[in-house]
Amino acid sequence: MTARSSTRGEEAVKTLLSDPQLRTAKALSQDGGLTTITFNSLDISDHASIQKFKDLIKKDHPDGIDVLVNNAGIAMEGFSKSRKLSHIINNMWN
Repeated sequence: MTARSSTRGEEAVKTLLSDPQLRTAKALSQDGGLTTITFNSLDISDHASIQKFKDLIKKDHPDGIDVLVNNAGIAMEGFSKSRKLSHIINNMWN
């Protein structure tokens, strides 16, 4: 999981790790499942943050990742043409 705010990201991970439905389903590694949830800082508006995260992913997952879920939070600034282009450039080509 990523977020610009470490506080919010770490709190979100804690919430997911204590989710009763995930615990009952035994989806999480702590309950015998296959899912591990971790937090890493990422600010998609900061090139250095993107590069740092990209390097971390390449190091920790040299064969790639299986799932990527993109949060709709990027829409908080609206869906203007320039915002869409910025999002695509930051997330797809960096």
